[in-house]
Amino acid sequence: MLKYLHTIEYNTRINEVIIDFGIDTTLDNGYLVGNSLGTDILGDVPTIKKEVEDLIDLLEGRIELHEGGGNVNLISSDIDFTIIEDIFADSDSNDSTCKIETIEYTKIIIMWAKMNLQYHFQQGMFSAEDIQPIMIWLDTQYLKLYKQTIL
Repeated sequence: MLKYLHTIEYNTRINEVIIDFGIDTTLDNGYLVGNSLGTDILGDVPTIKKEVEDLIDLLEGRIELHEGGGNVNLISSDIDFTIIEDIFADSDSNDSTCKIETIEYTKIIIMWAKMNLQYHFQQGMFSAEDIQPIMIWLDTQYLKLYKQTIL
C-alpha cells in the first residue's frame, strides 16, 4: 500500500507502467516522483535491484547518502528524505523539487517494478519462470520496509 494518492497508466506505446503522484496535494510536485521512474531509474532488473539494495542499505544505516538520477532529475536520499530535483526547470521555479520520505520512495520503486514486470508478463515479454525470482525478491524487500514502518 502506498501512502500517496496516484494514478496508474499502462502505456502500450512504450510498454511501461506510469505512476503519477501529481494528484496528491500533500506531496509538493509529486509528479517528479513518477517522472523519475523509467527515466532516472530504468526499468531493467539489474538497475532496479541495485537501486532498491542501495536504498535499503541507506534505511538500515549501512550508508549515509545515496545519489542518482541525471537523465531528467537529480535524486539525493538520506535516511529520512529523498529530494528529487528537475534538472530542466528554471532555477527560480517553485515546481522543480519534490521532497518525499525515503521509505515511501523505496516502496514506490518496488511497487512500480512489480507492476512493470506483471505488465510485461501479460504482454508476453517475460515468462512466469523469468519473473518469479525477481518478484519474490521484490516482495522480500517490501516486507523489510513494512517491518521498519511498524517498529
